[in-house]
Amino acid sequence: ERDLWVAVLARAALDALKDPPVCHRKTSASASAYTNYFHYNRDQAVHFLTQGGKHFNEVCQMAGRNPTYIKEKVIKLLYELRYKLFFKVRWKKS
Repeated sequence: ERDLWVAVLARAALDALKDPPVCHRKTSASASAYTNYFHYNRDQAVHFLTQGGKHFNEVCQMAGRNPTYIKEKVIKLLYELRYKLFFKVRWKKS
């Protein structure tokens, strides 16, 4: 059972940190809906991992993980990811 809850945390971390997938939709409306769906899921995962409260703490407890440690690591990774993305975009514009 513990492995299941570890997988829940891992899935949330992947959803929070991954880049959007390449969309091969034929119409811009379906591509836009697909992108919005991706961003919604990513935002929900980020909220769960950084602001999750009671539910997050329960999942961490069932997974045998320290919620404070998980939050600190996720926040650090999100910061590094956004920092690198910021400079990547600025570098391309220069």
